[in-house]
Amino acid sequence: MRALLTAITLSLVGCSATTLRATAPEEPAETEARPPDLSGGASPSGGDSSSASAGDTPTGDRPASRTDCPLDTKSGADAAETAGVAGQPRDIEVMQKVVSAHRGCVRRCYESLRAKQPDLAGDLTMTLEITPTGEVKEAKLNAERSNLTNAELVSCAAGVLKQLKFPDHPKGFESTLNYPFNFQP
Repeated sequence: MRALLTAITLSLVGCSATTLRATAPEEPAETEARPPDLSGGASPSGGDSSSASAGDTPTGDRPASRTDCPLDTKSGADAAETAGVAGQPRDIEVMQKVVSAHRGCVRRCYESLRAKQPDLAGDLTMTLEITPTGEVKEAKLNAERSNLTNAELVSCAAGVLKQLKFPDHPKGFESTLNYPFNFQP
């Protein structure tokens, strides 16, 4: 079985960390690379139990869709609450959970474009620059880590990610997060 290697990089003032995880692209239920679970938990989705994944039913009535977007019903200011990390200090795990909880919003951008371009697929890594107070100052394509560089997809993904509000940094630093999305039809 061929595996893809996904990297998550966090840069804080004066320090940086990189996390690697292998994912199998043949798995039909999970076609997007998920960040690793750094908490030591056994969750295969890379998030905590409040994150929606293939088998979760966040509404209680229907299974989660890969394009479910919490921004349909909540403000981006509630992103940390949606991810189950409200009140926690911002670190790499918390940032990953916030983005992971909103993957469906970015997936929706991809699915919308795929209707026009059925063969659209690949890896899109977005770089987020986050202010000390948790606003996304900039969301842009990391061209070095992406082979999917469709301008319309990048613009839509950046628009979604700029809406998110992360917890404050405990020491007042800015943060940079490189977050990979692996899109397959």
